Amino acid sequence: MSIKRVEIAPKIIPVFAPQRGDVRYRVLYGGRGSGKSFSVAKIVALWGAVERLRVLCTRELQNSIKESFHMELKNAIASDAWLASQYDVGVDYLRHKWNGTEFIFKGLRHNIEGVKSMAQIDVLIVEEAETVPHASWIDLLPTIRAPKSEIIVIFNPKSRGSWVAQTFIENDPPPRTVMAEVNWSDNPWFSLEMEEMRQHDQLNMPTELYNHVWEGHYLEAEDGTIIRRSWLVECIDAHLKLPDLAWGGQRVVGYDVADDGGDKNATASIYGSILEAVDEWKGAEDELVKSTRRTLATAKAFKATQIGYDSIGVGAGVGSILTENKWRRHYKFNAGGKVTQPKKYYDRPSEVTNEDMFSNLKAQAWWNLADRVRNTYNAVTKGYEFPADEMFSISSKIPKKLLNQLIDELSTPLRDFDRNGRVKVESKDDLKKRDVKSPNIADSIVIASAHASLARRSILEMVK
Repeated sequence: MSIKRVEIAPKIIPVFAPQRGDVRYRVLYGGRGSGKSFSVAKIVALWGAVERLRVLCTRELQNSIKESFHMELKNAIASDAWLASQYDVGVDYLRHKWNGTEFIFKGLRHNIEGVKSMAQIDVLIVEEAETVPHASWIDLLPTIRAPKSEIIVIFNPKSRGSWVAQTFIENDPPPRTVMAEVNWSDNPWFSLEMEEMRQHDQLNMPTELYNHVWEGHYLEAEDGTIIRRSWLVECIDAHLKLPDLAWGGQRVVGYDVADDGGDKNATASIYGSILEAVDEWKGAEDELVKSTRRTLATAKAFKATQIGYDSIGVGAGVGSILTENKWRRHYKFNAGGKVTQPKKYYDRPSEVTNEDMFSNLKAQAWWNLADRVRNTYNAVTKGYEFPADEMFSISSKIPKKLLNQLIDELSTPLRDFDRNGRVKVESKDDLKKRDVKSPNIADSIVIASAHASLARRSILEMVK
């Protein structure tokens, strides 16, 4: 029996070292010029020449065959004389000449029902997997159930919150997963033409975009976000870096109530200007009493002076449950309600008042927190000075998974505007359209941090 050798980048070899069918996921991620797609194309073409396979090549959007994996396969096959002799490569099809192996090319967005009905898929190749929303994955993955079937995932990570990043990078990957990060510097056949393109982009692209495109870094959505990730990173243990930002002040727990069966409850515990702890859990609408008591237990353990809660919808009943459990130190956070101190200048030089600036209380609270986070960033990185209550610190004692999650959530929502041009926070429906889950922990932090501004309201105003 003759042996066919295929040369691929050394970092890719461990991903394809296991025998076909011995793993469930083979994952390659990183930036441009790494040879990820070409290597996958060549290896799968070789598999298909050895045994009969049905290979589905897909991506989220595919309006024509030119936008599919067809070109990568065509080039990979053409690069090897033996493979070229094995395959019939047409304009819109690709199949083995003798053993029945076929490659199928489908976009997901407009063909998901057709893809779900496909049978006996041996290998699924998901290209540009970063753009595939969670809903498509839910429909897609159960269809790949043939014996020894595999899923090959190729992507350049863009957002930490995406399904592929959360599944394969940010958390422990599923069982039987082999994966590797590979970039242009890992490609021994990186061409002169590609190097010229890379150097041009390095000189002319914004640094963050270059790092995403070529180095495989996340593209942090700085433009349009209310709170920048770079600011938040400098807030971690800021109280240990800044002598004036010490422990002290009121202890407040913010409680974001799950508003439907698929949502989660969350709490944030803030001591003065320092976020000490967060929590998140599943709790259905009919478990409001149970979830509220869990929040109460958190507040007691934290020795909190106040509990703030989202009073819209399901959360409207939280106050009475707390009172029934002999906890009267609580306040409502009506996200859609009126701003506090409406006539006060938010920006004195331009004489813009709070009521002119913000669409509702939620927007005001998010911007207030953003201002504090930005101040902290400037204090840590530039030596600026601010009062402690105008800064914000995040304790590194928060478990890493929750710490990463809260930073993701706080740095995700975008600025939006109402009909009067006042700023507001991107809605949960708009977040869903971007395949971003509800920022429950972030909202609980905002509720807790809003205590100081809400306390300025009169008792009459607070109970309305």
